[in-house]
Amino acid sequence: MATINKRVWNATTETGKQCKQVRWDAQVYLGRDATGRVRFVTKTFQRSGDAEQWARDQEVQRVQGGLGPPTRDTFATYLRHWLDVKAGEIRPRTLSDYRDVLFRWILSRAPNDPVRRPEPPKDSPQLGTVRMDKLNAKGLEVLYNWMAAHGKSAGTIRSLHKILSQALKAAARKGSIPRNWAEVADVPKAQERGADAERGPSIRALTKEQAVAFLAAARADRYSALWHVLLLGGLRPGEAFGLKWSDVEFEERRIHVVRSLSRVKGIKGWQLTLPKTKNGRRSVPLPPVAMWELRGWKKKQAEERLALGPEWQDHGFVFTTHCGAPLEGSNVHGSSFRWIMAKAGLGEWGPEPAKPRSGPTKRRPFKPAFRVYDLRHSCATLLLLAGESVKVVSERLGHASVVLTLDTYSHVLPTMQEQAAARLEQMFGTA
Repeated sequence: MATINKRVWNATTETGKQCKQVRWDAQVYLGRDATGRVRFVTKTFQRSGDAEQWARDQEVQRVQGGLGPPTRDTFATYLRHWLDVKAGEIRPRTLSDYRDVLFRWILSRAPNDPVRRPEPPKDSPQLGTVRMDKLNAKGLEVLYNWMAAHGKSAGTIRSLHKILSQALKAAARKGSIPRNWAEVADVPKAQERGADAERGPSIRALTKEQAVAFLAAARADRYSALWHVLLLGGLRPGEAFGLKWSDVEFEERRIHVVRSLSRVKGIKGWQLTLPKTKNGRRSVPLPPVAMWELRGWKKKQAEERLALGPEWQDHGFVFTTHCGAPLEGSNVHGSSFRWIMAKAGLGEWGPEPAKPRSGPTKRRPFKPAFRVYDLRHSCATLLLLAGESVKVVSERLGHASVVLTLDTYSHVLPTMQEQAAARLEQMFGTA
């Protein structure tokens, strides 16, 4: 049952004049909670029509079972329940990232939790202990400002804010809270750190000369074909790890991306999932040099399979370890990639150790100038600089839309505009 109440009071304007203010309070009866206490959900509007429409919508949700009494659980209890619900809706890797962020700033690890996670600092605002019916936008802002005051970047704060916004949106939809407090909470703005401060560090991409040097050095590595596919195909590492030989068409010189392989923190073994977006299922043409590398790798893999015999793990993957097991980041990120970058001269050597070391770590440390994921960025950047259509590049990367491609690689646009101006000059000449 819903009621609409009109409130009128006298107010003074900025010019000192007296005027009447009118508001309409809509209230919907939700029933009794577990303690037997009567519960309502209330919202204030400036117009009676808006209040009546909102009340009707709330009544429909209540009848259909989508609206319940405001919860008196703590914010941490609600977030744990929300994570359990999201487990059936999002990718395991995304769910693991959500858990890491929430445990870092709000939740506390349970004694029986098998995964070791960071916990909120003792001196931080303990937002997880606040009851849901006491939660408000100010509480979120206190946490955000504390993080900013303790040196946390705007990107870190916004990552937490986006997750909380999703969680509170679901709570507001079910009537557990009067509204999504994250929508009205102020988030600290990013400090200017470069061309794209809001998004964090600028996209790092190899130049044409660096890409040539990288591929030349990669040919001496066991996984040369993998590096060619990542750089020339623009695949995400997980998509490359999930490739199977049935996805490779040598005659057509293309590969089909239909799955992604990942390992999730706290879950043993590897998992195959669908691509990140609906456009992620795509066909990617490769240049002859990449297909030549794949042919050579297939031959080498067949020799290893024959030598190992029944101990070979046959999953049908393109890129495997010496025993046929699927690859993961730790197989190639630390050793192979770092070795290739050092051979190509793309990075910096650290200082000589003060004390001679024994074993494989006795050499000077090397810091690569790029990450494995930057090979994907390099593919997109080099294609855009070569004048390729943004639409074609977006389809190659499997982006959800062209807008995402333009937003991600906006650093290339100024150069593209200069190229466009040069073409116009060739067409019409100089004044």
